[in-house]
Amino acid sequence: MMTPEQRYYQDAAFKQLVDVLEHFIIKADYTPTELREAAMLAAIHYEYHAVRSRFIFRDDDSLAAARLGQEKGR
Repeated sequence: MMTPEQRYYQDAAFKQLVDVLEHFIIKADYTPTELREAAMLAAIHYEYHAVRSRFIFRDDDSLAAARLGQEKGR
């Protein structure tokens, strides 16, 4: 696994993301704390809105995958 610094130099998309965030700090539009908070909120929003499988435990403790909406009879 690469460190963020190693990834910065080896992954062009990651480098671009870091450079854009750094630009916002340099322009004094956002503080580093505000950027961290915005990144966390973006991740939370993504998790909330992403369509993905859920896992449910049945009465017999077996693990079964259930798609969103199945329990509504779709």
